[in-house]
Amino acid sequence: MNAQALILPLLLGFVHCFTAPGFAHFCHFVLAHMALLGLSHCVTETLRLTGRHHVVHWTTPYAFLHRGRWACQQGSQGLLDLIVTTVGLAGEVVVALDDTLVKKWGKKFFGLGLYPDPTDKNPGAHKRRVYGHCWVVLALLGEYQAGQWVGFPLAALLFVPLARCARRWPLK
Repeated sequence: MNAQALILPLLLGFVHCFTAPGFAHFCHFVLAHMALLGLSHCVTETLRLTGRHHVVHWTTPYAFLHRGRWACQQGSQGLLDLIVTTVGLAGEVVVALDDTLVKKWGKKFFGLGLYPDPTDKNPGAHKRRVYGHCWVVLALLGEYQAGQWVGFPLAALLFVPLARCARRWPLK
């Protein structure tokens, strides 16, 4: 049995999260990214690998990612349902919330803020701030064997400081 036959039934749990064309793009991305494990994961490479570039224009997946009618919350819920029903985590299950600082600088980056860097071990680092994005990630951690844990990221949101919020981007 090939990998596609094993994966497609699992992907059907996400069909309610997308429109029909959106679901086709979603399935293509999942299967192509699995095939490209360890290699470049750019959209055009996934199209070339699967031969989908003969069927759809190369800009179509970008339009799906940028303007597609789908919600991250529905996708996260579908992933959570899939994990709970399929993986069958026997041990403890924990929901974890983490914030990760990604150092960035420049005029073109939206949402940059000044944050303390907890990884900086130099003297006086607790007083310094670095420019960057602060990503807040929600993950499900499951113990599948005693002392062996696996993590499933469910959602990620960019924290934008109040001073950087535009009128069209209200602080939540």
